[in-house]
Amino acid sequence: MTKKTRTETTSASSPLEDFIFFGGRLEREAFPMVEENTNPFEQSVFPLAQAKMGSRLCIVGFRGDAYTLQHLNHLGFHPGAAVLVVNRSLSGSVIVRVAGKRLGLGRQMAQQVLVCRG
Repeated sequence: MTKKTRTETTSASSPLEDFIFFGGRLEREAFPMVEENTNPFEQSVFPLAQAKMGSRLCIVGFRGDAYTLQHLNHLGFHPGAAVLVVNRSLSGSVIVRVAGKRLGLGRQMAQQVLVCRG
């Protein structure tokens, strides 16, 4: 079962503005990025958990059971949707902007979303 944590901050300049976080534990610190492979001949579809901060991506599919797919769809994650990676930790947790919403996904949930550049 996915945990749902509502986070609110008082500082407007905080990187963790009001957003909804799904799955895993909330990580409040940004970690430096590990460079992803940029070789164009490598497979271009990868899990959202591996995306680089600031990347503009396109959702191409999902892994997981029917409940997970339905849950992600209700959040605005569907094939063809544009995703902006706002923040990412080394563990794979991400904060993204999708369908006009800012959402946080734990590593396990972010591993279920398959994306490509574009």
